[in-house]
Amino acid sequence: MSSLREVSLVQHSSEVNDSRVWSIDWHHSGKNLVSCGADKTAKVWRLEGSKLEKIQTISGDQSRSVRFGKFSFCGNFLATASFDASVIIYEFTEGNFEERHRLEGHENEVKCVQFSPSGRYIATCSRDKTVFVWEAEDDEMEFRLQTVIQKHTADVKFLVWHPDHELLVSGGYDDAIGLYYFDGEDWVTGQFIESAHDSTVWSASWDPSGRFLATVGDDHFLKIWELVDPVPNSGAKLMKIASFEVENSRWPLFSVDWNKKTGLLAIAGADMRVRILEFNQDSQTVVLLSEKAVESEVNAVSWNPVQQEVLGVACDDGTVRLLNFN
Repeated sequence: MSSLREVSLVQHSSEVNDSRVWSIDWHHSGKNLVSCGADKTAKVWRLEGSKLEKIQTISGDQSRSVRFGKFSFCGNFLATASFDASVIIYEFTEGNFEERHRLEGHENEVKCVQFSPSGRYIATCSRDKTVFVWEAEDDEMEFRLQTVIQKHTADVKFLVWHPDHELLVSGGYDDAIGLYYFDGEDWVTGQFIESAHDSTVWSASWDPSGRFLATVGDDHFLKIWELVDPVPNSGAKLMKIASFEVENSRWPLFSVDWNKKTGLLAIAGADMRVRILEFNQDSQTVVLLSEKAVESEVNAVSWNPVQQEVLGVACDDGTVRLLNFN
C-alpha cells in the first residue's frame, strides 16, 4: 500500500507575524531548494540525505514579502517576486546567488515569476491584473519588457510555461485561465476560459508529456485539461477532461505539482493535508492514492526532479517539510 510520511523539517522563519512560507522550488539537479517567505527573504537549501541544510539567506533586496522564487532551467539564475512590486534576477557566482538585474513596472504585488524553458523569456504576473512578458536582450540576463497582457479582471495568481512549446498559461482571482502565444510580433491571447473554476484558480502544473494541465482552486477541485492542436501555437486550446473534488472539505487548494518522473500529482491547501493522486489517461479519471495531515496550511508543494519520491512542502507556520512517498 502506498504511504506518505514526513522525513524532515526546517524552519524558514520563526517570526511570529511573518512566518509564512509562500513558495518553494527545486533546482534541476535536485540538490538545492529555494524557499520564499513573508519575512522578506529567500533561502537556499542543500539536500543532504533526507535533510535540508541552509546555505544562503537572501535578504534586504526586497522590502515586502517574497512571494515566489524560481530557478532558471539552466540552473545558473534565480528569480524572486515580491509584494513590493519588484522582481530580482540573481546569478550564481562564487558559491552564492548575487543580484544581477531588477525588473520593475508592475503597479502592485507580483505574485509569480517564471523562466521560459528556452531561456528567452521571463513572465511575471501581479495583483494589478496584468501579465508581463520580458525578453532576454543578450546572454547577460538583461531583460526588456516586450508585452503587457491585460485579459484578467482581477489579481493574477500564477503563471506556468509549457515544457516544449512557447505557450504561457495564467490563472487568477477572476476564476479564469488564460493561454497565450507569440504571433511573431507580440504575445496574444489564444484562449481565455472564464469560470474555469468556481472560484480563484491558485496553481497549475503540466504533466511530463506536456499534453495535460492540472489546475487547483478555491473551490477545492483539481481539474485536468488536455492541450489540443499545439502546433502551430495559434491553434492551441485547453479542453477540460476530468475533475477531482476533495470531499467533505470547504477549504481551498493552493498548490499542485505533477511529478515529471512518476506522473503522480501532489495537491495541498488550507485543510492542512497533502494528497497524492494518479490520473488515468485511458479512463480520464483521478484516483486518490495517499494523504497525510500536516500541522499547518500548505501554500506550495514541489516534487524533487531527481529523487522522484521526495516532495517539498511550504507551510504557513514557517516550516519547509520533506515528505517521502512510496
